Amino acid sequence: MFMCGQIMRLFVKSSHFIFLIIISYTLIFESSNSIEFTTTIDQEKYSCSNFIDNNFEDKALRSFYDILNDMINQVSKPFPHQDLISNDELDNMSDGIIHSIKNKTTKWLHYNQGWLIICFTFLFISIFFPLSWILYRICSYCCKSTNELQQSMNNSCFRKYFLNFILIILVVIKLVVCGSIFMSLIYAEYGGDKLPDRIGTCFNDLSLYKRNTDAAFRNLLIENFKELNASLVRSISRGGNDIIENVKKNTGNNVLDVIRNKTEIVKRLVRDFESLYNSTEEAVKGVKRLKNEWEKFKNLSRKDLIECVEKDQMPESGVCRIFKDHLETLPNPIGEVPKNIVLKDIIRTLKDFEKINLIDHLNRVEAPFNELEDKVQSILDNHKHIVFNKLKIAGDYLFTLTERITTQLRLLDFNKYSAEILHNFGPDSHYPVILKWIWIGGLIIGFVYAINVLCYMLAILYGTFGKETDFYETDCCSKNTGAKYMECGLWISIITMTILSIVTILIMLPVTNTSNLLCLPYKDPFQRNDILSMLERIIQRTNHTGITNGEFAILREGRMPSDIIRACGRNETFYKMFGLDNTYHFLDLSSYRQEFVNVEKELEQYLHKMTTQYDFKEYVDDQFRTALTVIPNLNEINKWQESLDTGILKEALEGMDLTTYITDLNLFLKNNPIPSPNIDAIKSLMGNLELLEKENASPVRNDINNIVKNMEKLSYDLSQINVNFQDLRDRLIMAQASVVKGLRSEISTATKSVINLWKNDIEEYISYIRHKMNEDVTTCKPIADITRGMYASVCSQIIDPLNGVWAAMMIYLILSIPMIIISSLVINTYKNSSNFNNWRKNNRLFSPKYHSPIGHTFATDAFEIRNKDPNPYGVPSDIFNNHSNVKVYGGYRS
Repeated sequence: MFMCGQIMRLFVKSSHFIFLIIISYTLIFESSNSIEFTTTIDQEKYSCSNFIDNNFEDKALRSFYDILNDMINQVSKPFPHQDLISNDELDNMSDGIIHSIKNKTTKWLHYNQGWLIICFTFLFISIFFPLSWILYRICSYCCKSTNELQQSMNNSCFRKYFLNFILIILVVIKLVVCGSIFMSLIYAEYGGDKLPDRIGTCFNDLSLYKRNTDAAFRNLLIENFKELNASLVRSISRGGNDIIENVKKNTGNNVLDVIRNKTEIVKRLVRDFESLYNSTEEAVKGVKRLKNEWEKFKNLSRKDLIECVEKDQMPESGVCRIFKDHLETLPNPIGEVPKNIVLKDIIRTLKDFEKINLIDHLNRVEAPFNELEDKVQSILDNHKHIVFNKLKIAGDYLFTLTERITTQLRLLDFNKYSAEILHNFGPDSHYPVILKWIWIGGLIIGFVYAINVLCYMLAILYGTFGKETDFYETDCCSKNTGAKYMECGLWISIITMTILSIVTILIMLPVTNTSNLLCLPYKDPFQRNDILSMLERIIQRTNHTGITNGEFAILREGRMPSDIIRACGRNETFYKMFGLDNTYHFLDLSSYRQEFVNVEKELEQYLHKMTTQYDFKEYVDDQFRTALTVIPNLNEINKWQESLDTGILKEALEGMDLTTYITDLNLFLKNNPIPSPNIDAIKSLMGNLELLEKENASPVRNDINNIVKNMEKLSYDLSQINVNFQDLRDRLIMAQASVVKGLRSEISTATKSVINLWKNDIEEYISYIRHKMNEDVTTCKPIADITRGMYASVCSQIIDPLNGVWAAMMIYLILSIPMIIISSLVINTYKNSSNFNNWRKNNRLFSPKYHSPIGHTFATDAFEIRNKDPNPYGVPSDIFNNHSNVKVYGGYRS
């Protein structure tokens, strides 16, 4: 209980930090706004609950533990903390509980009434039954004769076998129970050994949470604000361009940009077509050289193979002849490349377009727009310092807010909790020593149970399957050995029953109380109003004692545990449930939103400063009109695109791939039944073919591949200039009239549109903060994981196995009662017959020829009695000839 109380105390004290930690958790998620705000990335992973997924789960024992938890929930009473623990004792939980138990013993006994009834009943049975059994044995021994004792089971074979069957069932059950005792002890010892590390890891996760929270708040309120600031600086610095571009777009003057774009494409097409023409010429020459080299290769190969056929002997000459015939069947791989891939009309038309030199005309025509852009940008630059000053005020406020939050975080010091854990559970504390002796004591108790059930198991095996007693000095594999084991098991059960019952009760009382007060409320908190009300008292006492200053100021909000649990069940954030918006105003932004509103108002002042009377005359002069008129007709673009057909070149590429020929010839040689790699003519031919592929065919293929890619790109570029320039000219004249007449209103509209975009950036940042704080930052999931890890490290790994230990011990001891009764009835059937015992006691005469099997240490009685005197003791014939009790081994009676 002390250990669990320490854990609960540390957890309650960390509640404020846990909340603030959650605030920063969601800042690691990426933003979906137009401004890509950077997010913090945790360098370390939280590992408090990792061991849960990595542990092997014994489903059978887990079901057993769940049944025990249900039973504990039914037997235990609600915890009357108001009566048992005063407010002063509540302030110091660990010492307060001890003080309460000493001074309010009667009330504590009344609270544990159900378990005390179970304990006293169990203890009464464990004391009364051994005493009654011993008294019964004494009375039976004194009141009954030997013949009456022996005769008890001889009259009913069915009864004997039935009782043996019941014993076997009980032994099997006790074996399972004994195994569960050992397994639960192992789980509890392992959980206890890992407990300091696991609890320490959970508090390390809280410290990690603290660091991540600090970094996340700084990133949200400082770094992300810097990104907003940089975005506004860039936007205002190019604001003149953005406004004039909007004016051109709204009035249709963006036609100038279309004409400029198409003109740039035409200039690029001229260069690309000239490059393509030159590349094609070089490719045609390369193909011609490749053909010449191919003919040389064929002639040389044919000559070498003919010499091989005429001069070499079989089988080499035969291989050369076959190879020569196969080579001549292969087609010519070198295809033709068309010379006139590019139509001369394309280049001629594009050059005529380029000679018009529309770029110079456009530079002259767009000069008024450029002058207007400079004038607008000058107005923006002259007043941008006012905007940035207002923005700086907002940034300073956010920086102050960041310092307030991170200062609260720094007040949380989890090192003292880690030091307390090290003091109570570290290697220099008493905890490892206590755990060691508990483990040793558990093993001793487990071995007592194991030895006891082993005696019963051996007794049944010998008594059921052993041979009848013979007249030699051995008991190996005989029923009498089973009787001895049975007698040993009976007395072990009788002697240890009371002691083990006391040990069971000592384990049961503290473990069940810990499970009822600590573990079960976690599984179903709303069914445990007693524990919820006690936590509310703890929070109220925390407020009352003044601990709410600084790091625990969050508790002033008066949120009760039940409210927190319900809110988390609704996926509500801690930020909402604790009402922190009254302090930080992330949701309504009532405090620092005004600073951003001032920035937006200052941006709107640009609208009033853009009232200058702009002098903007007609800019489309006669020269530009004439230039647009003389643009060549581009109606044949579709025909030009069709002429750029790459199909012929791709077919030629496939034929020039000599690697196919090399693969084919190697396959032919591999399938030839006669080895051929060492024939000089064939080796020379394959080497020349590979050299031809590497030095001639491969470079030509690369050149043609580049030509194909360039042709596809040119076809796409041609599709981009497929426009009617005469239509563009008419649209441009209309756009000119529109901008000359309504320039002032157009500039006002464009300025308003651009400023709205800047204001939207600010609104996006505000919404980004609100979204993070309202949806992600204060999620319950991280705290739930840490709580789950703490719960599992204490309850699932220690308390549940200890529940299994005392329950299994109790079941074992209860099963011992029918086991003792039945064993007492069955044991006489395992013992020697009365005739044998009487004779052995009074009339045994040793034969001088007999040698006891004990002299041969490693011999069995079955082998030792072979070829021996079948009646070494001179047993009377009326006893020796009693065949009903005699078994035959190796042709001799025993």
